[in-house]
Amino acid sequence: MARYTRFIGLTKAAHEAVKFMKLVGQNRRITIGIGHEDIPGTIWRDESGKIWEEKVQLEPWNGGPMIFTHLVDSNGNSMFSWILNPSLLGEYDYEKGEYNV
Repeated sequence: MARYTRFIGLTKAAHEAVKFMKLVGQNRRITIGIGHEDIPGTIWRDESGKIWEEKVQLEPWNGGPMIFTHLVDSNGNSMFSWILNPSLLGEYDYEKGEYNV
């Protein structure tokens, strides 16, 4: 079985929200992939001036790391986090923001 990094990233709701934010830049690295590659995260500023960073929420292993991210502000508050749903058929549902890995 091939082992590789699977970057799942943000939920659909998070992607919709950042469309209305200003792109500020990228983190140098939020985690490292199976091939020791850097996995960067993105940084945005919302209308109020608050900074939101894409950070790793969870990294379950399924033939390699699956990297799920969410948005976190400078106070550590998260937004648009993935939700565990044990009855989900499949590994994750991007539309609903649910996972079962």
